[in-house]
Amino acid sequence: AWLNKVRELEGLVTYRFGIGLSTEADLKQARTRLEAARSNLISVKTALAQQRERLTALTGLPLEQATALPADQLLVKVDIKDQAFTANPRLILAEAEQRLAEAQRDTAKAAGLPSIELVGSMGRTLRGDNRYTGKREDFYSSVGLNITQNLFDGGAVSSRRQAAETGLAAAGRMLDAVALEIREGVRLLELDITGLKSRMGVLADRSRSIRQTRILYQEQYQLGNRSLLDLLNAEQEYYQAISEELAARHQIWNDLVAFAVATGRGRELFGLEDHLRADQP
Repeated sequence: AWLNKVRELEGLVTYRFGIGLSTEADLKQARTRLEAARSNLISVKTALAQQRERLTALTGLPLEQATALPADQLLVKVDIKDQAFTANPRLILAEAEQRLAEAQRDTAKAAGLPSIELVGSMGRTLRGDNRYTGKREDFYSSVGLNITQNLFDGGAVSSRRQAAETGLAAAGRMLDAVALEIREGVRLLELDITGLKSRMGVLADRSRSIRQTRILYQEQYQLGNRSLLDLLNAEQEYYQAISEELAARHQIWNDLVAFAVATGRGRELFGLEDHLRADQP
């Protein structure tokens, strides 16, 4: 849109220069701004192509097969007040590592304890009387306990136990660090989203005001009451205002997706749970 408007102004200045109403400096200035607008358009197209390639890489699908999630669904499905993050994959992994460390600690402790074994036997006297019952050729049985402990393992058992305790403490610290990082990230995203939503109204008002100004400046330029520089600056300022408004809107969408992922609801948001269940036999 900015390129088209600058091209329109360049055509107007060229016409006015041809009939002697504009200077050569105005013409050069208009053409310089036109080249800047073309360069900006190339940069925007390059960035768009890069993001499309990234989307293709992430989804594994050609761009024409990718389905965009309507932006309004993000606003409806993501509740930034619900900041529970127990389903965050990083937190789940850290909790699993802590449970593994606890199991290793318990195993190391058990290795230092004596083992108790219940032993039983049964037999029969083939000749003579059974010395236990006094009956001839009678059955007999016995039950006993075997207690075994390795007394010659040196400090290996205590070393393994200490290593397991150290590993458990490290896993606990890692779990606390991951939880704190996720909690802070979720909170910062909530604040950013709230601030951007408030800023959107200000940006929209600014865009409307500048749009009205640029129309007024163009009328005044044609009447000779405004310079070309004022007109070109108004056009560029309007383009920047629109760009900031769009950037803020897209940042809100990006933050909402990041919020859903941080709270462990990303798969639900994009319907990945249904796809995973469908792929299971």
